[in-house]
Amino acid sequence: MVLVSRCLSSLALLLAGAEGARIQRKRGGSAEEERHGAWWATSAAESVAQSSGLELHGVFRDLALWKDESMAARPTSSLWVLEFEHEDEIAKEQAHVEALGLEVMFRRGKSLVVDGDVPKKLGYDGCGSSGNVTVVPVSEFEVTPSAMPRFDVEKYTKMAQTRDERNVALRERSSRGSVRITSEMLDSFKDRYSYGGEGSGLDQAADWAAKELAKFGFAVERDDFAPGSWRQRRITPQIVAELRGTENPDKIVVVGAHLDSTSRGRPSPGADDNGSGSTVILELARLISEGKVSLKNTLRLCLFTGEEQGLLGSRALARKWKSQGADIVAMLNADMVGWKRDGAPITLALMTRNADRDMVNIVRAATETYLGDKLQVGTTSGCCSDQQSFYEQGFPAMGIFETPGSRVLYPHYHKSTDQTKELDYEQIELLGQAYMASALLFAELV
Repeated sequence: MVLVSRCLSSLALLLAGAEGARIQRKRGGSAEEERHGAWWATSAAESVAQSSGLELHGVFRDLALWKDESMAARPTSSLWVLEFEHEDEIAKEQAHVEALGLEVMFRRGKSLVVDGDVPKKLGYDGCGSSGNVTVVPVSEFEVTPSAMPRFDVEKYTKMAQTRDERNVALRERSSRGSVRITSEMLDSFKDRYSYGGEGSGLDQAADWAAKELAKFGFAVERDDFAPGSWRQRRITPQIVAELRGTENPDKIVVVGAHLDSTSRGRPSPGADDNGSGSTVILELARLISEGKVSLKNTLRLCLFTGEEQGLLGSRALARKWKSQGADIVAMLNADMVGWKRDGAPITLALMTRNADRDMVNIVRAATETYLGDKLQVGTTSGCCSDQQSFYEQGFPAMGIFETPGSRVLYPHYHKSTDQTKELDYEQIELLGQAYMASALLFAELV
């Protein structure tokens, strides 16, 4: 999980209006567009028009990336956007990148678009921040964001503003003690490093979680996705646990968190990033099982892997489900919900970048309805977590985080010291309650 300095709301709204159509900037010879072979970089603030000429591959802090499908594109290893905090860092890092044999395709504002194995050669996180730079993976496939249908917006907004006692009663079965037990169980696997290999702590944790979800009555599958291109190392198959809807089984609500972890040294216990989010997913499954409730819509609980290497697992799932024509009503993601600053109030931070704005507002309304007296609600200009994968494929998606603002504040972020002793279990309980209240709202209790 990583946070960046600001959200590109203006273009996000424009893209939402296009509802998945291919779009292209009007050509006028402006200095605000650059071309590198089949790739184009444009200013995010520029006007665009519907066309079949260019494919959108992502909107970032300082630019949007497009690919001209009418041209033969040379193979690329993998594209990354490096977003820097300070202007004086750009030239120095560009020279460093090129000296290591990587190619800088575009330089715009305080961002570089780089082709190559950035995590390995530069030592950056595959999806995260290192010092004053944020590293964002570019989608290998066309990005087609679209808005939540108006009917759904009106329906779920009304539901979010109305207290449902069944929702309250189910969540009251949760306790700080049960949250702690699950969190400490995940911690017992010691090292959930994404590329840990066969028999690793991540393998063991995934096997245990799959058994727990099956015990709770969910139909469990393991998705052994292929990392693709230059990423040849094995990643533990991710978990998809489904509870079929009783009235609208073809309507799907995806609720997820990534199970893998990383650190700049080993081991990688990942208690907060993202054992805390994974704990919330498992707690929701337990509550549904013990409460013996039914849901109108199908609920898919996902524990993703490969998030820390560039959203690999969630992108594979989102693309697969898009190709299958899945009707995903909503996708909610939980990434890092277990730490708070000393003296700060417990705050649910809603991610506003690569997120459906109507979903964000619905989750805010639901949180205020059910937990407004127990926690505050803020926002974060976050990117690079698994909701982005679903948003890119045109599914309504949003995510939650532990602190508002523009940066990761957790002092043990991506370190071997990210351990359970740093967690605040009251925070996990309350942020988990808010997250589950919205998940149950979209899944629709019977």
